[in-house]
Amino acid sequence: MLKIMKDILKIYVSVVLSVILVTVFLAMRLPEEKSVHFHANFGAFVSGQKLDFSDQKFMHVESCSAESSADEHSAKAFGDRIHLEDGVGDVAHIHDSGVVWGDLMLYLRMKVTEDGIYVDGKNNLVGRNQEISYYINGNKLDEFDQSDIKSNDILLLVLDDKSPNDQKSTKLEIDKLGAQLSMKSEEMNQSNPDVGCGGGVKEESFWQNVSKVWGF
Repeated sequence: MLKIMKDILKIYVSVVLSVILVTVFLAMRLPEEKSVHFHANFGAFVSGQKLDFSDQKFMHVESCSAESSADEHSAKAFGDRIHLEDGVGDVAHIHDSGVVWGDLMLYLRMKVTEDGIYVDGKNNLVGRNQEISYYINGNKLDEFDQSDIKSNDILLLVLDDKSPNDQKSTKLEIDKLGAQLSMKSEEMNQSNPDVGCGGGVKEESFWQNVSKVWGF
């Protein structure tokens, strides 16, 4: 009887050690999870005047959630996915995959329709000889809100007199508006990432990796 119990104990210990070794092996082989952190430029213009989003009320002042990864955007607080920082009102900070320009509009509580641009309690309505145009990287689009945001993109929302048929004149007008942007996205991309909001390689604890291995 004693021998049987010793044999059972040996088997039990062998199984436990095997599970531990396999777990450690798999946890160490998990790929590094890279967080998303890049920037893009944008501006909204009404009759040539740039709307100002540099006020503190438009800024995201809390640290982004360290627990949420780039492929868990459904669990992220909305302001963690896309926001403005540090008083710069024309550069969007993107911290998640699959973020579109419409997400920025939601963050700013800004609504753009064929009737006008609604922001900060003000209605900038389209006049009889005016229209709203959307440009991403100089290309005019019929709609913009479902377009994925890419690093260093430039979005321009323009409520003004109807664009001339002359494409050269239109390009000059768009370039003129674009020149009013700070264009700081590239500078911010090159600077040290905000650790609290992702960027670089996200470090996971050993036990977090173990939980991933076993799915709990």
